[in-house]
Amino acid sequence: MVWLHADVPRVACGGCSKTTQLAAPWARPGSGFTIAFEALALALCRELTVRQAAALLRCKDKQLWRRRMIFSTIINLTTSLTVAPGRAFR
Repeated sequence: MVWLHADVPRVACGGCSKTTQLAAPWARPGSGFTIAFEALALALCRELTVRQAAALLRCKDKQLWRRRMIFSTIINLTTSLTVAPGRAFR
């Protein structure tokens, strides 16, 4: 197992005085997981229950749901699909 620990830089906006984090190229915003880890977790969740996948990944099943990893992926996939009228969605 590899742990990736990185301090994501914060940037101060000169116009509005707000401080924001830069986007990390290896993660989805707010995820807490790398994109590669999310891909592995989703592949496991296709074949196993979320609880079984979480046990293999050494994380809690709530982390997979709470960080909206599974939920957001389902939403992104279903909104990007186009289905012709009268055709079955599979």
